[in-house]
Amino acid sequence: MTNSAVITLNRSKYQWISAESPASFALRYACTMRKFLNATFSSDDTSRLILQSSIETLIKEGYGDTEHQLLRNYLIDLISQHAKIFQNRKVLDNSGNPLDPKKLAELKPESIAWMQNWRDGLLERSWRSIERLQHNDPESPIYSVLRASSAQPSADPSMLSVQIAASDALTLTGDQIEDLLSKAKITFAQILADEISETIADHSQDSILQEIQLLGLNRAFVDIKTEYN
Repeated sequence: MTNSAVITLNRSKYQWISAESPASFALRYACTMRKFLNATFSSDDTSRLILQSSIETLIKEGYGDTEHQLLRNYLIDLISQHAKIFQNRKVLDNSGNPLDPKKLAELKPESIAWMQNWRDGLLERSWRSIERLQHNDPESPIYSVLRASSAQPSADPSMLSVQIAASDALTLTGDQIEDLLSKAKITFAQILADEISETIADHSQDSILQEIQLLGLNRAFVDIKTEYN
């Protein structure tokens, strides 16, 4: 990695708590919430109902007077509240049974499964972003190079060149791959930092670094310096 491998932790000035449309902002993470609900209740219909009800509340009431610092904590509490509503209405799961109270108890901010799900969601969003960048600039195939390197971390540039030629029909030299990989890692780290910072209310340096640590995302920032403006 070059000396220019520096990202700005608070490059994005957008914060979830000040979003003009809380519902629209939360919809960014609809897939993340739906996956977690599906894994928890094993019921597509139940997950859909809980998520739909949660979003409708955001449309009508916004975030309300929440004191949550982290969006992930706010959202899990929101869907937990609506899951309990459906439990009281005796909504059934796919097996025809009422919602399991033990599963409802898993809908909490400190849930390891929720944190892992949230982490995966942030990574998926970051991968889609870098893929869009390549689509807009095909001459700089940073997505293809980073994807190949992530799939084969021990592969050298010549091996990656063969893999990328086979998977993406791109002809790249070893030097080109080294340059593109360096650029791709910096770009991905910056995008991920933007994603993380936007889900933190106070946008502080300590809060962003702590969230990176808590979610186990340190690997994306190896050999990359961070700054805070």
